[in-house]
Amino acid sequence: MLEIKSVLNRIAGVVVGIALLAGALTACGFKPMYARNDKPGARADVTSNLQSIFIPVSRGRVEQLVYNNLRDRLNPLGAAKQPRYHLDYTVAVVKQPLAFAKDETATRQNVRVTVAFSLKDQDGSKVILAGTARALAAY
Repeated sequence: MLEIKSVLNRIAGVVVGIALLAGALTACGFKPMYARNDKPGARADVTSNLQSIFIPVSRGRVEQLVYNNLRDRLNPLGAAKQPRYHLDYTVAVVKQPLAFAKDETATRQNVRVTVAFSLKDQDGSKVILAGTARALAAY
């Protein structure tokens, strides 16, 4: 019985702590990044903007993996119904052998994947964001 009271007291302390933290955050003007704002004239929420990006399908296995990850993260409900933006991207893969066996076969490699991207409005006249993303994996 004493153990249950201890657990309940701990839970109550956590709830009170969260309530105090939430109160402190709202007092400083904190607004959640993905919150919806349904007020008239308000800017569109982040989720609907991400879901309005058209992502073209690329060829090749690595490109397909990049496409699948982008599609799942930006628009998990499927292809954009009324796209407002167009994402162009190119994928480059470089394999670098690091360790070799006696027969000169690579036993360890670094794989660098670089994706150059540009986010444009739907008619392609204005580049909204451009950049490069890189990843390195070793095996």
